[in-house]
Amino acid sequence: MKILHLLLAVSVGLVAGVTLERQLLRETISSETALEHAAKHRDPNYVCPMHAEIVSDQPGSCPICGMDLVKRQPPGGEIDLHADESMPVVTMKSAVINNLGVRTAEVRRGTLVRRIETPGFIQQITKDAYTRINAPAKGRFIRFLVEPDQWLEAGDAMAEISLKGLADVQQKHLDLLADAGH
Repeated sequence: MKILHLLLAVSVGLVAGVTLERQLLRETISSETALEHAAKHRDPNYVCPMHAEIVSDQPGSCPICGMDLVKRQPPGGEIDLHADESMPVVTMKSAVINNLGVRTAEVRRGTLVRRIETPGFIQQITKDAYTRINAPAKGRFIRFLVEPDQWLEAGDAMAEISLKGLADVQQKHLDLLADAGH
């Protein structure tokens, strides 16, 4: 008889526990999605306007540029949880588009250009970073053939030199070629 009372008590306790758990879970489960819940509990990070890698949990200043950290904004302002996600969208402020010189064009097939020309200049020449070019014969410097900010490519002449005895060597070479041809 004691076993029957014990089994009955355990069964009633089990049923009561399951019912109570379901009631408590029903009250805690909400209709919000995971994205809505994450947006509600988003951390208020602060970021440097010039250096996106500098973030903080509290306001302060950037250690690189000293600018005040601003509250991080989600792309496009507030998150639209019910937006159409079928097409990806890139948004930029008109001032940023103007400053960056962004140009848009229709998508089309074509060949990709492999050569990219970029402007450049030499800021400083150190002894370790230059190469001395020796002429093949003794002579003297006449003039530079390039101007500052002029583009150069491989094989372009940079200077004009006058070589002593070049005419004699050239004449000997031509004489040898003429003798070999007879």
